[in-house]
Amino acid sequence: MVDVLKLDRDEFEKLVELLILRMYQRNHPELVATPVDGRGGDGGIDIDVRVKKTNQLVKIYQLKHFPEGFSGAWGKSRKPQIKKSFNAAMKEEPPVWALVIPRNISVSERKWVTTISNTHKVRIEYIGETALNSMLTDDPDVADRIERNAHREALKVVARDSAALADSHALMDEVRRLSEKANARSAFWGMNFSVDGGAIMETIYARRPDAPDHEPLAINFEADFTDRQELRADWQRMLAYGSFTPVVLPADVIKKFQKVGPDWFASSSDGGILEVHATRSDRSDPTRIRVRPRTPGPARSISGTTIWSTAGTDGGIVRMTLTGGLTMTWTLSFALEGDITVNIDFAPPGNGITDVRNAIAFLEAFNDAGQIAMEIGGHKIDMTISRPGGIEISQFVKELLDDLAVIERETGARFSFPSSLEDSHERIWARVLRAVLEGRCMLMPGVSGLNFTLEGTLSEGMENLLTSGGAILASQADYEHELFGETVVIGELFAYMPAAHVPDSAAHLAALKAGVGRGRRIDIEPIENAGIRVYRPRPDNPDSAIELEPWGIEGLKEHPELRDESGAESIAS
Repeated sequence: MVDVLKLDRDEFEKLVELLILRMYQRNHPELVATPVDGRGGDGGIDIDVRVKKTNQLVKIYQLKHFPEGFSGAWGKSRKPQIKKSFNAAMKEEPPVWALVIPRNISVSERKWVTTISNTHKVRIEYIGETALNSMLTDDPDVADRIERNAHREALKVVARDSAALADSHALMDEVRRLSEKANARSAFWGMNFSVDGGAIMETIYARRPDAPDHEPLAINFEADFTDRQELRADWQRMLAYGSFTPVVLPADVIKKFQKVGPDWFASSSDGGILEVHATRSDRSDPTRIRVRPRTPGPARSISGTTIWSTAGTDGGIVRMTLTGGLTMTWTLSFALEGDITVNIDFAPPGNGITDVRNAIAFLEAFNDAGQIAMEIGGHKIDMTISRPGGIEISQFVKELLDDLAVIERETGARFSFPSSLEDSHERIWARVLRAVLEGRCMLMPGVSGLNFTLEGTLSEGMENLLTSGGAILASQADYEHELFGETVVIGELFAYMPAAHVPDSAAHLAALKAGVGRGRRIDIEPIENAGIRVYRPRPDNPDSAIELEPWGIEGLKEHPELRDESGAESIAS
């Protein structure tokens, strides 16, 4: 505990300042306490307290480092200091003035302060040793900070000021010094260490290849898996094949733990937590897998990189990243017999459409795989797997990939597999653009009409449209569409409405007849639930009739024009 009577002036003033500032922050957020520059001078104010919103002064604290008080012989020099500070503070007309000293104020000292304050309308408060200790009890962090400062000063005397960790450089110096001491214990082994939440992690590494011969180290422990059979299986699997994740044996499993070796390493304990990491080799080996299905069908292959492997007594685990967002983690026995397993992760977003389609074709063949040929860094492995356990890809995804592949082929656009497939509008447009590029006709999704700017001439066809409505055919020579973040250039595109009308048609017709219609924008909308057909003219037979086709996308409703009154899907001839 901090002894306020033994603090020097700077420490005392800093302590009181911290206590008062944190007290208002914690208990009176509507007020703000501010240290005043020139503390200890002639201003009469060390800390003032004001209302945060209005800046109204509510209190002044005056700090005096008088550990012996201001009675008797000490009063001759100290009372004038207090009086001078009090009179200076009264110029601000504070409602409350508080005198703070390290020692409890005596009765005679209180009476003297009353004599200098009785001509002012101000309430006097006294804060001494007892009150300060109570404030320290409520805010122990302040005491810790003051004690650290004192500890730092003591360490400077013995030339170990870095041990006080006053700044980041001092912390690094101390960690470096401790590391050097730890590594000086052995000529064969080094140690890296870290602290996480109070737990100390030690990593022992060999300084030279023959370290185990000159200074063998061993770990012995007793484990009881009676009530933890699943954990027992994880542990045995790690011993047999290694693991890419650590196996943690908790305190209820570990009964005894012993480190055997030289004095700097050896220790023993009853129980504890043991976290075991298998040795893992980071790799970058070119990899290729070829699968031949059991049922008639083409063989499929995929390439990528083996990124790491680990091994145990019976075999090992190999993880590889493959094109199209595919990751495979194999558990293999050294004899390539027994229970060969593979875990598959498929994350296609961000990968090219061709690569994703190839990955899916590979997965479909893998689901029915008979023979598997694997090549890792030039090393070939042939095996048979009884239960491939692949991933089923939805028809929705496969059809989207087919649509995007056609668009890429016809336009030169290049897509990445989208991060989300929830936007049905984008999905339908992919189907529509594909159909248009293949010479087919579909309805535009999410488009309620077309708009044009009048040239000012009233033709017979325009007058009929404005008067009675009817069919309309429009074209655009250089149509482009933004799809999944990629610009798709379609070229000439026709839009056709078999039954359309023009809102505000009478006003447009009147303007055209009066010769002031040029530049007017008109909106053309299909009648009722009818949609807008889009297609490209067929170069071989531009006048041929084009039949409307449904979108036909699994899981998505058709355009309202292609639904009957019950909501069921239909297609009108």
